[in-house]
Amino acid sequence: RGSLVLPNGKGEMGELIACMALGRAFDKASYYQAHKTVFRVPETTPPPLSRESMKVYTKPLPLVDVLLELYGRTPAAQEKLNKLLQGSALSRGLVMFSHFVKLQEPLTDILQYKTLLKRGAAVLCSNGTVAKDIIIPIALPIDGEEGDWTTRRPIDLWDPDSYVLTLWEVQVK
Repeated sequence: RGSLVLPNGKGEMGELIACMALGRAFDKASYYQAHKTVFRVPETTPPPLSRESMKVYTKPLPLVDVLLELYGRTPAAQEKLNKLLQGSALSRGLVMFSHFVKLQEPLTDILQYKTLLKRGAAVLCSNGTVAKDIIIPIALPIDGEEGDWTTRRPIDLWDPDSYVLTLWEVQVK
């Protein structure tokens, strides 16, 4: 996954494990999106991936779906996330990261983060960065529209003015 090298410094093993957990959560959420109807019937085995369903692995996903996969797709996790994100723009945020990019210098321009989001990359911060190890860009809808905004006003990652960007900063301990 991405440009990770074998860990050799203090804390790098934890960062590697966090990247793997986040990447797996994104992949599982993608798979869930591709086979949503199948998961409603527990006895059914998900079908093999088709050419059509593979497209979902390169599309933005709701942040909530990735968090559910990260913490476990259980009713308790769903309820906790609903309470935590209730009324928040984050409940409608989109993420897309299929790999991690290790930075040597911190990014200073928000357009640089939008470019990373567009190409499906999350950031593994340079060694020595204080209080954050991983940064995942999140696209938020403009105007905070209620309801199913994904069908009314989709975010276009190729148009940086079509969404507001916030950053999910992860510190590995």
